[in-house]
Amino acid sequence: MHDFDALSNYALSPYIRNSTTLYPHTQSQQKRPRMKRKVALKCILVLLCLVSTSSIAQFKVVGYLPTWLSPGTAINSVDLDKMTHINIAFFNPTSNAGTAISGTSTTQVDAVVTACHNKNVKAFISIGGAQSSTTIPNRYKAIVGTAATQTTFVTTLRDYVLAHNLDGVDVDIEGDILNGTYVTKVQYQSFVTELGDTLHNHGKKMSAALANWFASYVSNTAASKFDWINIMSYDAYGPWSGPGDHSPYSLAVSDFQYWNTTKAMPASKLTIGVPFYGYGWGTYDTGDEIRYCDVINTYTVTDDDDRVGSGSNMISFNGLTTIRDKTTYALANASGIMIWQITEDCATSNTRSLLRAIDSLVHPQTVTAVTDAQLAQGQLNVFPNPASDHLQVQLNLSSSSNGSLLLCDLNGNVLQQLANGTLDAQANYTITLEHYPTGLYILKLATDQGTVARKIVKQ
Repeated sequence: MHDFDALSNYALSPYIRNSTTLYPHTQSQQKRPRMKRKVALKCILVLLCLVSTSSIAQFKVVGYLPTWLSPGTAINSVDLDKMTHINIAFFNPTSNAGTAISGTSTTQVDAVVTACHNKNVKAFISIGGAQSSTTIPNRYKAIVGTAATQTTFVTTLRDYVLAHNLDGVDVDIEGDILNGTYVTKVQYQSFVTELGDTLHNHGKKMSAALANWFASYVSNTAASKFDWINIMSYDAYGPWSGPGDHSPYSLAVSDFQYWNTTKAMPASKLTIGVPFYGYGWGTYDTGDEIRYCDVINTYTVTDDDDRVGSGSNMISFNGLTTIRDKTTYALANASGIMIWQITEDCATSNTRSLLRAIDSLVHPQTVTAVTDAQLAQGQLNVFPNPASDHLQVQLNLSSSSNGSLLLCDLNGNVLQQLANGTLDAQANYTITLEHYPTGLYILKLATDQGTVARKIVKQ
């Protein structure tokens, strides 16, 4: 077992995600001249940061970019430094023959691909989408109805991906199509198996957007064919229903557990979908999605709010706190976050941007000025400890300092970034613990004055 009380004797290196090793000063290190010790620490930091970059890159941040918004232009407003994948949505067959697809112009597609690849972001096209008429569903019915037509459509998709240097296809065939009438469970499995095999043979990937409400038409075998599944954990309520919370934290957890357990998809192949939009009812009813950025710019809401109004007159959306909580859960349990859709956020220069909040957890910034000094325990106070729902943190530094304050699990994974940058000498923070299981956690304070860690007990 770890001696957590002894952690205060260690000069902790800045947080490195997925690293399970703490780097205390060994006795031999302590005998070296001070200059050599600092050089050694900086070398360790550089090496570990390289390891960290590799492991963090495995966590996906997938954003959908609609074809109806001139995606070749809209991509210029997306902060691609905070993304790993962009899905251009949607493309669909132009006829029952499956010989061609349409969605947006090739010029628009090529512009998105170029912008993404310049930032080392993968670009996919997404097929399917929600359908309000029977035209597209009937085309899919005809295409998967015979093996020859299905192969033709798979070839069409493959050729389009190769021609435009895309990285793969996202299959967003939803319950409007995948319902046993237009496309059956057996046909869906046959289609994604053939498409997956064809794309993989050319070094391309295949993902899916799937929701629980039509999951009965997705066999475990079909699910296993995807490189990963983007779980659509939203739309529990909408214009088609009465008012309600359309994407609560509890839905993200239960949906993940369903695909992970019932559908036997490994966590490494699941991303948790989050909405950058809301729905309104009563006096707030627009009949369609309401952009998150419009919500916070139009109404008075706090970071903790997921609603505007109440009762039959309300808007349901995800605020900053809920998005952070879902990202924290995804970091601990899944392989990524998926966003519908990326243009509904505020610019990441806005401190209330949802993508900015996600990125702050996926890529927590750390102290760049490393010192081998150790802070006294009294300079980082926590209470109550043990705690249940909330924990108060108080800094008592000798002066303001550059640094970071992080809550981590026992493997060193960051759960919350409370502060980064300039820290006031006397500062107070509140940590929300209610979504974390009972157990032990570590609070790490790293500054240019020194470092200290405290054991946290969640009861």
